[in-house]
Amino acid sequence: MKTLGIWRGSAKALVAILAASVPVACGSSSNTPAGPPADKCIETGGAVTTTLCCDSATDFPNTCGVGACACPPQSSHNIQTCDCRSQSRCFDPQRGCVSM
Repeated sequence: MKTLGIWRGSAKALVAILAASVPVACGSSSNTPAGPPADKCIETGGAVTTTLCCDSATDFPNTCGVGACACPPQSSHNIQTCDCRSQSRCFDPQRGCVSM
């Protein structure tokens, strides 16, 4: 069963390669997103994007509440956000895309 061991290792390598090659949605920064919020976004079906949000907002704000991206353009800046691809889902930095 030596072959099984090789396949097991190959499968892990394939998963790592596939996970590293997940595309970042249009409009996002050219840098590959890294870290827990970006990972949670992608793992739960979202796409990392760049969005104009309030000056006080930081990357990957919680979109399950009101506010982070509700400022006028002159009081906003571009940050990385998670697009959960559904109006019935929102992004929680700890859990990823969740139902509202």
